[in-house]
Amino acid sequence: DICFVPVSFAALAGLMSFASWLQLVADFLIESLNGTLPLEVAFCTGGMFCVIVAASARLHVRELGRLPDQLSQFSVRNTHCYCCDNGHINPETKGPISCDRNLVYAALEDWFSRTESS
Repeated sequence: DICFVPVSFAALAGLMSFASWLQLVADFLIESLNGTLPLEVAFCTGGMFCVIVAASARLHVRELGRLPDQLSQFSVRNTHCYCCDNGHINPETKGPISCDRNLVYAALEDWFSRTESS
């Protein structure tokens, strides 16, 4: 099965990993300071981080909601390729470049012909 996930998932996963690490650091600091870390500092930093994680989670959920519509409208034929957009000529060297679209079509054919034969 193919699983599509918005790019924002990486940021959300990173923030959640950072939150776990931050919690470990906070626990260590509280323990090493014999519990004398001001409660206001702990709540303030934790609260600010929760707001950031919540905003990132909302963005991710919004993008997940748009994903089915984006996939239903996607067509490989309508994508832009650097080579085609530049007339198969390298703008810097003025030499010919191979077509990316042909490589993509060949890869898709290879992937899906293997899936169908299995």
